[in-house]
Amino acid sequence: NRLNYIIARFLKFNSSLICLDMSDNQSDTASVQAFAEALCNNRTLMKLNLSNNGLGPNGGYVIGGAVAKNMSLRTLVLSDNNLCKKQHTIKRLGYYYASKGINAIGVALRMNTQLTALHLGRNSLEDKGTNTLAQALLQSNACNLQALSLRDNGIGPQGAQAVSDYVTVSRSLQYLDLSCNRLGEDGGKFIGVAIGASVSVTQLHLNNNEMGPDSAKVIALALNVNRSLRMLDLSCNKLRASRSEGFDDAGLAAIAKSMRNNTTITKLCVHNNKWASAFLCHYSANSIPESFRGAYCGDSISEKCSWQCFVAENAGNPCL
Repeated sequence: NRLNYIIARFLKFNSSLICLDMSDNQSDTASVQAFAEALCNNRTLMKLNLSNNGLGPNGGYVIGGAVAKNMSLRTLVLSDNNLCKKQHTIKRLGYYYASKGINAIGVALRMNTQLTALHLGRNSLEDKGTNTLAQALLQSNACNLQALSLRDNGIGPQGAQAVSDYVTVSRSLQYLDLSCNRLGEDGGKFIGVAIGASVSVTQLHLNNNEMGPDSAKVIALALNVNRSLRMLDLSCNKLRASRSEGFDDAGLAAIAKSMRNNTTITKLCVHNNKWASAFLCHYSANSIPESFRGAYCGDSISEKCSWQCFVAENAGNPCL
């Protein structure tokens, strides 16, 4: 922590450094305050990584206040900092939700005109924190985020709706990571609607979100009209749902048909959905767009597959 403090003080007066990685350092209160003061004064730093530093809500509040004043930073990584989780004074009571950290980040997004990439994975945002963040982005006339990572934050349908509202109107967002959340069927539908309206998002990660056939149908409708998306990850979901009378293939069939109309997607990840063979059977060699380069499948490859296909056998869960 003494070294962290010294580096932060150095940053305050430095005029040449453009990238600083301070991840996995578990900074104490004095170090976090020193970094905040440095950000308020520094005019050259463009990328700062403070992931896994144990910031908590209080540290997030301090850093958020500094980001609101800084006009050089382009990329800010605050993953794995429990920005919305605070331990009770009586430790046996566990943790409770605290919003001051994410509220400060939201205020910063309303004021900062330079930030283009924000990584907030694994911060226990849940629906409440996600809604705070999305509302800040919607209300900001200054922020032009191009990349936003909200992976593994316990986000459910309400949070997904808030993100969907932002994605629908954003003209700058290109990369969105919502993997390893709890969007479910309803959340998947909200994001599907956003895909249909988006004109800027090129990469979208929705893996590990408990989405099923109904989500797949809405996403398929979106793929029929979307012309910006290049990469879509739907792996590790339940797009082929098991019913008492068998499997529900309607969602995957809709996605397969939509790919005949979509001319922009070059990578579609579908492994660990237990339906690769059925997916491939909905294709014919003549209907595959030349722009489409492949799919990641978790099942055995059908002999019907005559187009380029990359196989990821037993790919596992990327969120564990």
